Amino acid sequence: MLKSFFIALVVASAVFLITNFIGFPVIFSWVFVGFVFIGWLFLLLLDARPMAMPGRPLLSIVIFFLLASSVLFLIGNFVPQYDPREEIAKVKRLQSNFVKKELAAQQEALQAEMEAAGMQVAAAQPITTTEEATAAAPQAPSPELIAAGETVYNDFECYNCHKIGGKGGVKRRGPALDNVGGVLSADLVREKILDPTVFIAEGFEREYDKGVMPDTYSVQMAPDSVDALVAYLMSLQDSSVETPRPLDPDTGEPLQVQVAEAAPPAGAAEEAPAAAPEIGTEHMPEGWWTDPEIIAKGKEVYEGVANPEVNCSACHGRDGKPVLTGAADFRDPELVAGLSDTEWFNKVANGVPDTPMTAWGEKLTVEQIWQVIAYQNTFHTGGKPEVHQNP
Repeated sequence: MLKSFFIALVVASAVFLITNFIGFPVIFSWVFVGFVFIGWLFLLLLDARPMAMPGRPLLSIVIFFLLASSVLFLIGNFVPQYDPREEIAKVKRLQSNFVKKELAAQQEALQAEMEAAGMQVAAAQPITTTEEATAAAPQAPSPELIAAGETVYNDFECYNCHKIGGKGGVKRRGPALDNVGGVLSADLVREKILDPTVFIAEGFEREYDKGVMPDTYSVQMAPDSVDALVAYLMSLQDSSVETPRPLDPDTGEPLQVQVAEAAPPAGAAEEAPAAAPEIGTEHMPEGWWTDPEIIAKGKEVYEGVANPEVNCSACHGRDGKPVLTGAADFRDPELVAGLSDTEWFNKVANGVPDTPMTAWGEKLTVEQIWQVIAYQNTFHTGGKPEVHQNP
């Protein structure tokens, strides 16, 4: 008996180690160990000497059935159970996502019809002061939005392929996401959710080629759900866990990613800023045209790093070469030379009528608008900063 118990102990230890290495949750590893010892007990019964129980075979069968059922019932209580109410709530949330997506599509179609018919779409009110622009500036994601993003993550069962905090990702399908907010920009995370082919996670080239990540979230997720999921993933910044770098699908080289510094949570106490001269909307602040720090911040605004809702490169191109018909080409010296500071600012802040150029005055602060203008001014000089002369 001791020899068989030792063998069962060795097998159980091997099962526990192997299942942990594969990535099974610890609770399931212990369940497998339990089944090993149940098998050991069953073998002991087979090897045991027959007991003389005349007239009571039926009672013996009933007793064995009750004992075996009790053991299995106790084991079952330790296994994670599904609550039907939680599953019903999850189904309703997923259905709500589809409805919101359909409504958003209908709204976009209606707006397109209105524009095609020549109807004027309400434009954003122009900003007038630094205080108004600052009040309209985007805040860091609230704890409620991050919590909603975690719900989206669980509803769409992202944990089947990814791990967070050591949980999920039983099979090696996708990378751990514990530090995704410290490696990727919010814009790149959003693009990856909506289009899995945008980049390759280093070390997961084979999974990328197999198309393991679903490409249906752009249809299944409502815009506010995508916003919440991005906010949740960007809040994950545990540098102790390695998150793979993004690779260019065409070249295999690492993508250059500018990660914005983490902003304090919405509503958090802030120190009173030092007094600074008010920045107007008519002239570029002195020295900003050639200030490397200002230009670097302008690039973050231009590429959607500072605010994922504003991505100038989506229309004007990352290198200034327009990708949308009708978008201004900032590589053209004559175009740039013909713009005054005030005119350039107003085009960014208030948009351009009868063109796809949107008014960004409610999304960007006065400082951010001047920063992105300073960066745009480098396209026609091949990246060399220079002072812009008003016409």
